[in-house]
Amino acid sequence: MLSEKNQTFSIRMLMCSGWWLFYSMLLMLILPGQNLQAQENNANKIRYTHSHLNPGDALMLVGYFGDIHYLQLYLQRDGDLWEGHVLYPDDSLSFNLEGGWTGDTDMLLLEFNEDGERSGLWQIAKEDDHYKAVWSNKSQSMQIETMLYDDLWTPDFKKDFYRQISDFQVKVEKSEVLLSIWENRSGVNQIIVKNPKTKAAIHSEMVCLNKTCTDFELKFNQFNGYGKSSLNGTIHKNTLSGFFTTEKDKVLAISPSMTAVRETRLQTELNELYSITIEYPVLKGLNMPLFIQNSVDSLILEIKKDLERNVPPETDQAVAERQKMFAFAWFEIFYWDDQMISGKWTVQNSWACAASTQTLNYDLEEELPVNFHDQFKNDFDYRFFIDKYKKAESQKLLETKDLLFKNKVSQCVFPNLNFDENGLIYTSDFDTIFGELEIVIPASELVEQLKNKSKFKKIFVK
Repeated sequence: MLSEKNQTFSIRMLMCSGWWLFYSMLLMLILPGQNLQAQENNANKIRYTHSHLNPGDALMLVGYFGDIHYLQLYLQRDGDLWEGHVLYPDDSLSFNLEGGWTGDTDMLLLEFNEDGERSGLWQIAKEDDHYKAVWSNKSQSMQIETMLYDDLWTPDFKKDFYRQISDFQVKVEKSEVLLSIWENRSGVNQIIVKNPKTKAAIHSEMVCLNKTCTDFELKFNQFNGYGKSSLNGTIHKNTLSGFFTTEKDKVLAISPSMTAVRETRLQTELNELYSITIEYPVLKGLNMPLFIQNSVDSLILEIKKDLERNVPPETDQAVAERQKMFAFAWFEIFYWDDQMISGKWTVQNSWACAASTQTLNYDLEEELPVNFHDQFKNDFDYRFFIDKYKKAESQKLLETKDLLFKNKVSQCVFPNLNFDENGLIYTSDFDTIFGELEIVIPASELVEQLKNKSKFKKIFVK
């Protein structure tokens, strides 16, 4: 029977406009184009000057184009004229540069491809210990902001991780708990608490104490005999510090030690006309690295096929629109520990709001895909139960008065399956109007039907 109390339904409206906001924050900053066209048209008429703050004859800068693609910018002075090139070594791509200082802190550079065609414009401004650069293509349809640093003083300049999950084993007197702290560039966004021996999830409520949640409080209704209690922590550069407070307001010291780090990385491809970026999880084992690489290669191949149908021929117009075409696949993590991973790739591009999805559910110990049917008892009709549950939840949505939404729901089959501590998660494919629909089958509806050997018994929150 389906329990009304435990039925859960949620809709994530990942609207196309919302994705553009996400991607612009991650990859680029679209800037106002005031006077850019005029500056480019009059670039050859500009009388370059000498910068008193940059008196040298050479300039060597490094950075990440759009915060993703590693670049090296080299310039040499010839009078007041500066010439050089910008290199993207990971992609064997380079462009010639020509221009100069227009003031003590501002530089203007014209960009040309290897055929001598104008392909872009660089505006560079010196700011304290770095340079703020804004690149724009010839048509001004795309502007990308990049921070550049002096190569002479930052020889070990490296890109920060994209996303990281750090496991800390925390000791409180004679008790221990495992914290999985999920962190990205914006700060801590999730903390999962587990029993370090059984790996069973421990329910807690996370409260952010600062803007980035790197200072946080975990509230427990019941914790290893301490009753209602809390753990205050601060995460900083892979270190954790803090204290534990019991129900009787007794403050106890904690002894944290890092036990594991998991992270996602980016595989990128930068062409003269377009760029592709794929986020992927870094998995260890005999076969998993190759499996992930094959999955990423497959995604890139599909994107390229779509690009061939949408990117204009290599004409002057195509060069003028350089980097207007780009695709990005982010990896959404539902669950990830040393035994299991569940996630999915969502692929978006700049030429259409439609998205494609590819799920990943793997047993990392066995290095095999998760067989969901095999997790349940033999006398439990898993597929019948799932279909019945999904149908019941979908039926609720049909009660809406919105005819367009009702039509969407009636056609939705929720084909994408993932899991986390709360249960099984079925999502629809992305839709430009309605976003992504999601049905969660709570763990409480499933846990009694699991086989004793099923790893979901440890994962699901009771």
